[in-house]
Formats: sequence, C-alpha cells, structure tokens
Amino acid sequence: MKTVHTWCGLLLGGLIFAVFWMGTLSVFAHESDAWMKPELRVSYVPTVVSVDAYLDEIIAEYSGIGDTLTVQYPKRRDPVLRISFSDRSKRPHLIIVNPISGERITDTDSLAGKGFFYPFHYNLHISWKGIGVWIVGFAAISFLLMILSGLMIHRKIVADFFVFRRKKSLRRSTLDLHNVTALVALPFHIAMPFTGLLIFAAIYLQSAAEVQYKGDRLAAAKEMSGLVLRPPGGTSNDSRASIDGLVEDAMSRWSLKAGRTQKVDQARVFGFNDANGVVLIRQVFPSNDVELSAFASSYDLYSGELLYDQTRGPISSSYNWLSGLHYIQFDHWVLRWLYFLAGIASCVMIASGQLSWMRARIRKGNRKEEFVRAVRALTIGCVTGIIIASGAFLVANRLLPRDAAFAGYGRSDLEVWVFFIVWIVSFCHAAVR
Repeated sequence: MKTVHTWCGLLLGGLIFAVFWMGTLSVFAHESDAWMKPELRVSYVPTVVSVDAYLDEIIAEYSGIGDTLTVQYPKRRDPVLRISFSDRSKRPHLIIVNPISGERITDTDSLAGKGFFYPFHYNLHISWKGIGVWIVGFAAISFLLMILSGLMIHRKIVADFFVFRRKKSLRRSTLDLHNVTALVALPFHIAMPFTGLLIFAAIYLQSAAEVQYKGDRLAAAKEMSGLVLRPPGGTSNDSRASIDGLVEDAMSRWSLKAGRTQKVDQARVFGFNDANGVVLIRQVFPSNDVELSAFASSYDLYSGELLYDQTRGPISSSYNWLSGLHYIQFDHWVLRWLYFLAGIASCVMIASGQLSWMRARIRKGNRKEEFVRAVRALTIGCVTGIIIASGAFLVANRLLPRDAAFAGYGRSDLEVWVFFIVWIVSFCHAAVR
C-alpha cells in the first residue's frame, strides 16, 4: 500500500494538483466571469424572459438559423439571457441580452472562468478525440487509490487529525500538514473524484448503454436526458410553436408535480428548419437543491405537442444527487465557501505529500540524484507554476486592451497564451534551479 501511495503521488501528483486547483477555482466560475467581463454585471430578474421576439430578430438578421439553437435563461449567479445558434453555414454565434433593458451586450473577449478554468478541470483543454477527459479520469482513479492506500498506511488516523508539529523539522511538520489536510476534508477527497467519474460514466463505460438499450442511442438519450430525437422529416413551411408558450406549459406542469414553483434553465431546439424538429425544455440546476433536476420535456417544434415528459426513477435520482454534489450550482454561499476551502485543503495535501517525499530524499543525501531532481523541478512547475500562471491569466485580463490582437489571434487567445507561457517559464526556471 505504501508503494502504491508513493508512486501514484510521484507520477501523477502534479496532474492531480492541476485538476484540483482548477476545480477549486471553478467553484466561483460565475463570479470569475463577472469580474473578467464587467458587462455581465446586471441585476437579476426572477421572472422568465420572453425570447420569441429575439428569435424573430435573429432570423431576420442572419437570414435564417441552422439546425440547432440553445437558450440559457438568467439565473441569480448568471443574470443574462444567452442565445447560441449556428447559421446556415454552420458558423456559431452567441447573443447575450440584458433581461431588464432588452439590449444586446457585447462582452469582453475572454474565456474567463467558465470558458477556461472550468474546462481545464475536466479535460485539460485537450479536445482531440476526447483524450483530455480520459486523462483526467485516469487521474481521478489514481487519486482514489492514493486516498485509500493512504488510509491503510496511516495507523494513527485519529491522532493524526489533531497533530501538527510546526516547530519540529521541516520534513516532520510537512508530513503533519499532509496528514491533517487529508483527514480534515476526507469525505471531500473521496466524493469529488468518484462523482467526477460518475458524471462521465457514459464516456468511460459506453458499452453499458449499448448493452442495456441494444445499441439504440436515441432510446438511451431519451431515458437519461428527456430528449426525443426523430429522423429528419424534410423542410417545413408551417409556423413554429411559441418557445415562450412551451416554457410556460413546462413550468406549470413541473410546478404542479413538485408542489412549488419551478423555473426553466434551458430551451434547446433540434432541427430548427425540419418538420420533425424538437424543443427540449429543461431545468438543470435547481437553486435550492443539491440534486440535479429531473424535469425535462420534449415538444414538437411546430405543433407544440408534448412528446415526452421525463420521470425520475431511483437510479436517476441517485445519479442526479451525486452529480449535483460535484457541480455545486445550488445557491448556498456557506457551502460554496466550504467547497472552496476543501479544494484548497486537497491542493495543500497533494503538494505537502510531494514536499515530504523530497525532504526525506534530501535528508538521506540524495539531493543530486537525477530522479529526485526531476521530481523537485516537476513539483515546482506543477504546483507553484500553475498558481502563478493562473494569477498571470487574471492580470492579463486587466492589462490587455479590449481590442488586443496579434498574428490573427484575438484577445481571449492572448490571455491563454499568457497563462501557458508563464507556466512553461516556471518549469524552465525550476529545471535550471
């Protein structure tokens, strides 16, 4: 167990630290967006915003819309209306609207928290063939192995919870810090990697859905998300149903089921110009519950007929609760700060474990051993390097001009460049030292 604990930490500690660090920053991803994009700081409107008029304007402005369209309704932490769609040439567009004034918002060109910190947390911004998600999944399994093996090799778990000898040797105090931060947030250390793996179970265990639904992916999507997809039916000349009307219908039925008023988070249109087009109305993140919502309804885009109303089964409820535990999109500031502090504890635990191992090797006179030097350099780059790079990313957002561009790259690309250049420089500095 000690061997497993040591080698998982040495080989993957830097990667796991990066995932946890970005996950910790993602706790306040919406707030990061508001800080990095001041234009998004508008007042929250608790009523549902009408989108039909905006759709008419978009159709006229872009001479039609492509196959898909998504409407994100305002929420307390993200109070703007977002309409994303593709035009007929499949070029993506995003329109942000102030729900109070009705005016369009031109936001700062920045990926910000939701566009940079959050995706880094689960895919490292490696999108090629989805390999980033697999790397993070492997890191999550390794982290679970580290936690379980760590519990096995620490025989005085209860005593270690209360011991931190800061006046002892640096190695002893570092090891105490490693033990304390591991135990004080132990449920968090176990829950986060496990629920993260669960969220991507459909990717990691594709064969499970294939077997259960006999290869029918549409049936699987219907059960899991409430989406009913139908084969193309050709171009329709009929008038589309009112999105606002469908949203009102879904809200009234959901409120009747739940016994309290329910809100809509999202409306998605599939096959916008097709006779068999479908509108999926969803409530994804309830504001007062940990559990993800099971409210999802599919409607015919033209007739407005209800095609499917998702019902919640026991497995779905368990999955939604565990997933909601990871996403933490509920409105509870105390819990949000506890998540943030637990994430910091995870980062300290990983870094102090690496430092403790290095101090032990240095004490034994292995300071110049090539492997020890490599671990030291990598640890410095992965720990302090990514922290400094994250700070540089935020500073770049403030210093770069609004219309900044270089060699055909826009402002948001330059912010990302600053992050990775600073991170690479930190590795080079550590290697030289």
